[in-house]
Amino acid sequence: MLNKFLQYYRASAVPRLLVLDRRQPPLGSNHDLANSITRGIIISAGILAMIMSIAGLLIADTVSHLSLGFAGVVTVLLVSWISRWESISTAANRRFVLIALALVQGRYLTGWLITDAADAPGAILTGLIYTPLILFIVALYEGHRRGIIIGLTSAILMGSTIIVGSQRPEMAQIHFNDWRLGLVVGFSIGAYTFILALWSQQQSILEDSSVQLLRLERAANTDPLTQLLNRRGLDVIVERWVADSDKMGVLLLDIDHFKKVNDDYGHDIGDQALRKISNIIRATSRDDDVVARWGGEELLVITRSSDKPALKEFSERLRKAVSDINIAGLPPLTVSIGVTQHFSHEAFEQSTLVRADEALYTAKNEGRNLVRYSW
Repeated sequence: MLNKFLQYYRASAVPRLLVLDRRQPPLGSNHDLANSITRGIIISAGILAMIMSIAGLLIADTVSHLSLGFAGVVTVLLVSWISRWESISTAANRRFVLIALALVQGRYLTGWLITDAADAPGAILTGLIYTPLILFIVALYEGHRRGIIIGLTSAILMGSTIIVGSQRPEMAQIHFNDWRLGLVVGFSIGAYTFILALWSQQQSILEDSSVQLLRLERAANTDPLTQLLNRRGLDVIVERWVADSDKMGVLLLDIDHFKKVNDDYGHDIGDQALRKISNIIRATSRDDDVVARWGGEELLVITRSSDKPALKEFSERLRKAVSDINIAGLPPLTVSIGVTQHFSHEAFEQSTLVRADEALYTAKNEGRNLVRYSW
């Protein structure tokens, strides 16, 4: 009998749900969604708690001190949290959600086991309304394994609390004296927990697929040797930039005598030199500049700054940075640079790059290790 049960259990979805999520907690969209929902619930709960606090003060004779105190504490907590929302980390939000769950469960427990019958319905409704909402956020923040553990703990606690609390004589006054309600609530919260776990797991799978797709797209747009953008990736960036701005600065660089480096020292050393130069150019460029491998030993830098003096200063800085490179066993490395501007009314490759290539050709013909311009 036991062996049959274990076989059925292992074949079911339950063990798979209980396997530790390798991303604990899940990252990205799950957390973004959880943060948004948490903020919405905090704002709505804060407003509701304020209303209840004010109403409790106005009709203090009919509201228990426990309910009034709970509403006051929740109001202060939520208002403080809302006021500092922008500076609060996701990790702090996770802790806050677990604290909120503990408070709601504690209020629910006191309604069944401690408070007067007149105060019990409010406490019970607080638990029944907010617990599913908080468990939904828990599933997003914590991943399916921890979400299941926390959800099942809440289900067992809520169900057993009803079974015990329904035996109090006071509960007969408000018709909450049926212990079977505990089975219904416990089973419902438990089933809801597993549904959330399945959904959270599916969200994680979808997110993994999105991350993998982004990685593949990045690989397709990246030159494997230099880790710079390739032509395909550059086309995407240029298309966006052309739509956003009227002018761009364009610098076309060619490594001087690079074929001789490959012929004399081997392609491995040539690849090392190309990687070194690419890294130096990327480090010398600004964060929002685009650096790409245009082909062979040619590199391309695009900058949003189209001011001529700024482009001249930038291109000279790149040329000097490369000439300062020292690779053991190799002669000094230099680059020739052709500089131009791109205007929104012209084709990038057919017009802009043609001018940059002409300026580069001039720099090569005039002795290399030079910058020349074509405006």
